Amino acid sequence: MAIDHTNCGVASRRFCDELFAAVKSLEPTAARHESTTCGFTVGESNRFAYLYHKLKSPLAFIFLRGDDPTPIPALSNGASPTLRENRTGHWAIEFPQSIHLPSGSSPFEMAKLLIAYSLPLAKKKQGRKAARESINSERLVDGKTRTTLVTTYERNKTLRAICLGKY
Repeated sequence: MAIDHTNCGVASRRFCDELFAAVKSLEPTAARHESTTCGFTVGESNRFAYLYHKLKSPLAFIFLRGDDPTPIPALSNGASPTLRENRTGHWAIEFPQSIHLPSGSSPFEMAKLLIAYSLPLAKKKQGRKAARESINSERLVDGKTRTTLVTTYERNKTLRAICLGKY
């Protein structure tokens, strides 16, 4: 069974609840989406952070949205964001940095860091989401990009004229 918000360690769940309360105090439209990870959004933005729960210490593992990625400062307890070595998949490109939070981490300090560094990138990417509609309970997605390689051949006019004249 996967560890999620309901079956994780008490300390991890408490930290997640306190982190969400701190994010909500800074951004009142914040929401948390609970599944095998807890995803954080503000308003209509893309998710700007994911929290992976732990059964025991360290408390949690948080992935932050990124672009360049911008260096993010360490927390006061020494927890420092690390950059993924392999950034080839979609998930790894969108969330290139993570923080392994030890016991005693401050939810409010983490919330300020998320709001300052990760949320602006989620808002920037918000306009790039494809429009989604539902017709007869069928989910439709429009705007998918596809790259196509096409090879075309141009005929030599002189050779064409010779062939037509002969055959």
